[in-house]
Amino acid sequence: MEAAEALAVCDTDPLKLHFSWALWQIGEAPEAEWLAQLAFTREAIRNRRLGFADRYLFKRIDPLVAQKQRDGDTARPRPNFGLHLRLHSSLVRWYETIAEVMPERLVWDLPQTLPPIATKDDPHRYDLALFDRFIGQLPRGESRP
Repeated sequence: MEAAEALAVCDTDPLKLHFSWALWQIGEAPEAEWLAQLAFTREAIRNRRLGFADRYLFKRIDPLVAQKQRDGDTARPRPNFGLHLRLHSSLVRWYETIAEVMPERLVWDLPQTLPPIATKDDPHRYDLALFDRFIGQLPRGESRP
């Protein structure tokens, strides 16, 4: 899509690694699963099949506001609501780490319009050294031994 349209917008991180890391952080996935996903993603970056996004938009949520919104919307079942609330603090730590390593890529909000994104090729999209630095800076987390 990006090659054809010059811009692709996803509603998630294309690496998809944040979810397995966050599950591991809260004790809902074993370390072996995280490490397997990490190895797969690193290899995909090396082969230029996956890469860093040009921009990440992340909105912190207030759990009480989210629960009130959920309770007010009975049209949709939310069987994983509790799990997603538990994941939130780990996801915040994930994206704080992205902001430390690549501050120009993180927007801490959901703006009405997309922030400007350069249309030139990103020299860091498939940067393994940057990826390794990012992974190395992830916090240890309270749930890990």
